[in-house]
Amino acid sequence: MNRMMKAISLNAKIVVILALLLSGVHLFAKKAAAAEFNLPLNTNVKGVLTKNITSNTYTVELNKAGRFFLNVTSYVDSDTYIRLLDDENDVVFDDYTSGSSESPAKYTNWVDLEPGKYFVEIYNKYDWDENIGNYTLKATFTAANNNEVEQNNGTVNAQPLKFNQAVTGFLSWNDEVDFYKVTLPKAGRFHIDLNTYIDSNTYIKLLDNNNETVFDHYTEGSSKNPAKYYNWVDLEPGDYYLEVYNKYDWDDNTGKYILKTSFTPANNNEKESNNGTIEAQALPFSQTVTGFLSWNDTIDYYKFTLPKSGKVTFNSVSYVMRLLFSN
Repeated sequence: MNRMMKAISLNAKIVVILALLLSGVHLFAKKAAAAEFNLPLNTNVKGVLTKNITSNTYTVELNKAGRFFLNVTSYVDSDTYIRLLDDENDVVFDDYTSGSSESPAKYTNWVDLEPGKYFVEIYNKYDWDENIGNYTLKATFTAANNNEVEQNNGTVNAQPLKFNQAVTGFLSWNDEVDFYKVTLPKAGRFHIDLNTYIDSNTYIKLLDNNNETVFDHYTEGSSKNPAKYYNWVDLEPGDYYLEVYNKYDWDDNTGKYILKTSFTPANNNEKESNNGTIEAQALPFSQTVTGFLSWNDTIDYYKFTLPKSGKVTFNSVSYVMRLLFSN
């Protein structure tokens, strides 16, 4: 009887163990733990990864937009995994460095970010790999000191841009486009002057009020070798939108730029619309008219009436320039 009860008890234990294994529970799995800390800027912080502590998370608070730097010296054998997350758990970057307790690894990275809370995670990526050891990390930050007004991420909320006043903008990992609205009171020449510290390509586009592209160009530079971009275009009165943006999601074209615009009126006295024979502007003899051809008004018509047969003389002075725009 006792042998039968022992056999039943042993069988029950075997069934329980099989059930646990089939359900995905590993009886001998390593028990991992994670620790959370604050990461003050400009301070060396020491940490350690062990068999039991396989992940450490550090909270960083950024009060302004700017460039965030992370430096890690790792004595971990052999791989140290480093990840930066935003407050919505989106991955800013996920990287690793290799070294050892005898030959420590040096890791440096930077990223342009908006204000907010971020999380640096130092961790062992794989359960079967015992990457353990000490490490030191240090975070620093350089404010962009931009004075653009967010949100300015589309034509609806574009920031008004006054002539002859510079604005400092900033493209970052989590803010890849800035829109500015300019209003031309008259027909004339619109000038764009851009100094950019963006790494490495700065894309700039001008749109009219119908979202038609006036031009779409780029310039190449860096924070250490800033690029200068200048352009002008002749335009009719109305609202226009300047877009400074990162064109490709996989390319980190981020950084600070300084944008300034100006305007020179044409002082034309033609009567628009005069774009065909039906609406041609009457042109009396012995009177001078100042016309203006622009990106969005490429033709002007004038009409004159001869009371009798005779010789007609035209005098014209033209300041029109031939421009080749590449969109």
